Order: sequence, then C-alpha cells, then structure tokens
Amino acid sequence: MEDDTQIAPFASPRRAVELHPFDFFPNRQSAIGGLGGEDDRSDPTYAFHTRYEPVSPGHVTFSVRIDDLAVTGGTMVLRVLAMATDEHAIEPSIVNTAQIPLRTIAERGGEFSIGVEAVDGMLYALLGLVVDETDATASGIAITLDRLDHVDTDVGGMTEDSETRFGAPEVLPIAQLLTSAAPTLALPVSQVRTPEQLDEPHYARWATALRVRRGEDAWPRVYVLRVLETYGLLQRGARGLLLGGADEAMASAINAKGCTVAVQDVVVSAEGGPPAIPEDLRGFDFLWSQGVCDRLSSISDGLHLLEHSLACLNVGGVAVHVFRFVASADVDGADVPGALVYTRAHLERLAFQLITGNHEIAQFSYALSTDVVPRPTLFGLAIRKGSF
Repeated sequence: MEDDTQIAPFASPRRAVELHPFDFFPNRQSAIGGLGGEDDRSDPTYAFHTRYEPVSPGHVTFSVRIDDLAVTGGTMVLRVLAMATDEHAIEPSIVNTAQIPLRTIAERGGEFSIGVEAVDGMLYALLGLVVDETDATASGIAITLDRLDHVDTDVGGMTEDSETRFGAPEVLPIAQLLTSAAPTLALPVSQVRTPEQLDEPHYARWATALRVRRGEDAWPRVYVLRVLETYGLLQRGARGLLLGGADEAMASAINAKGCTVAVQDVVVSAEGGPPAIPEDLRGFDFLWSQGVCDRLSSISDGLHLLEHSLACLNVGGVAVHVFRFVASADVDGADVPGALVYTRAHLERLAFQLITGNHEIAQFSYALSTDVVPRPTLFGLAIRKGSF
C-alpha cells in the first residue's frame, strides 16, 4: 500500500473530484434517515452509490463525510466497485471493502476513507451499505475522489519488508473476536462451512468460473476466492502463493483477474516437526492453502504453519487457509496424522498469538447450534499481515 502523506522529491499532481452520493440511484431512499430519494421500496441496506468515475492508474482514495451523524447502532459496509470501460461490460466487481461501526464514524466526526490501486481501462464507484438495525440520521453526505494523475506502478522486486499495493488500507478494530451472525459468502470472515453458503449467488458465480462439476463441493475454493475478492487482492499485478499441490482451476480463476500465482508444496520431513518454508518465498500479496494443515504430523505443526506462512507476505497481505474443524468449545481434535481436526480452542490460541504479533484476523463465525452435536466440517481462516 502506498502512503500519500510521505514527502517525496517530486510530488505527483493531484485532482480531487466531488462525487454526488446518490448519482447512481437518485430516487432511492438511504438507510441513513433524512438522506436520498423518496423510494423506500428498494434495498433497505442501501446508504449511497456514486457514479462510476474514470481515473489514471495508481492509488486513489474515496473520502466520505457524513454531516450531523446521530446514531446508536448499525455498521457501514463500504465497497469500491470497478467497471470495465468496455461497452460490453455488464456487472461491476468489488475491488476493495471495509466495514466500520456507525458509532465509530460518528465519534470520528463523520469522516472516513477507503482507497484502491486503480488500473487502466476501469471506472470506479463507491457503494455504502448499512447492515444491522440502525437509527442513523444525518443532514448530508459529501464524497471526494482524490486521484493521482500519474503514478509509476512498476515497483520492481519486492522485499519481505515491502507493503502490498493492494487491498484495504485500514481495518478498524472489531468490538469482539466472535460474532453470532451466520457466516455468508457475501461478507466472508473467518468462518465455518454451512450448507446455506452453497445457495448464495457468490457461490454460483465462482463455481461457474471454476468449472465445477455437478455435485462437486467447491466451498473451500470459493471461500478463498471470496476473501481475496472482498479484501481487494484480486487485482492486476498482485502476486499470490499457493501452499500445497498445484490447483489448475484456482490458478486459472486468479490469473483471469490479472494476478500471478506461484506454487510451493508443503512436505513433512521424515524426522517430524513443522515443515520449513523456503527463505526465498517472500514478497507475495496473498497466499492460501486448502487441506494442507490436515495432513501434517500434529495440530501444533499446523498452527506453526498458519503463523509462520505470514513471512511470505508483504505487510498488509492476506493469508487464507481452509482445514478440517469441529465447531465445539468442548470437543478435542484428534492428533492423528493425516486426519487432524482443529477446534475453537486451537484457533483462539492462534488468534491471541497473531494479535499479539500485530497481525489482524477476521472475526470468528462458528454458526453453532446448541441443540446439534457438532461434527467435523471445514473452516476458513483469514489473516492479514501486520508490521512489527
């Protein structure tokens, strides 16, 4: 990620563009009371949606100010949308997202921002949604798009101390690590697989891109892709790393977004102990694994891999891992080689270590039901590398 506040010998010229918050849906009523149009029959989560604006390649920032915001509850979800300038383009893609409690926005004077690394041939817009019940009211919204007229995006080789140029520049602290909300692919967190997610439009869309055969469960792949998509990593020029055996379907889907993918198998040594990660595997913007942790010698080896794989990422990069899991705080996973099962206790211990190390971890959504005995299923874990 680039920090526009740094002092440089030659500053690139800027242009700030004022965007009307309701250009895209001028008649739609906003979820923030007192704003938007008169039509209240549409999406009740809609807050605002700007027009699509052309920008030059480089880092751009949407800055928002909500005037006289009064609120006690609710969460703002921001989505930076990109639409190809091609006349045949139909649907936009989400290239960055963030969620912020509305109370936090109010405490900050109603101001917040989100950035994205813009590429050629795309138009960009900002969509705001309000999830959860809210009593928010305001007198107005002002949105500014701050764009560089030119920036050289060829950064050459990256070192392990580099920051990724992709993804959300800031994730505000969450109030609690565990959420009781049911997990979805619409807004993925660290979550358990549920049958309902297989019926979501996002699942169908990515299953088509992966060319999944009828009856094949593609949840692990779709979850990984949705996390990378949601957090703005599937952008042209981003570098990804697959830990495990080659996966042509995933590589093809990611390559189609303009990203490159490297593959590193994870081999368990005959002497035992956690697998070593080659020292030259550095400078990636994202990485993922599917089932690798299940095949190691012990749970502790798997947790070691989850934590130490972050060394492969640039600061701000995202790691996504899928593994076997039992959704109960009272059940122990069996340390049986080739059939490891991770538990809440394992993940919460790992989360403490990661947070202590200044990393960020997406909220846990276990989707527990008190009247059902949990059985081993799958769990997806999303981590973002912090700086020390």
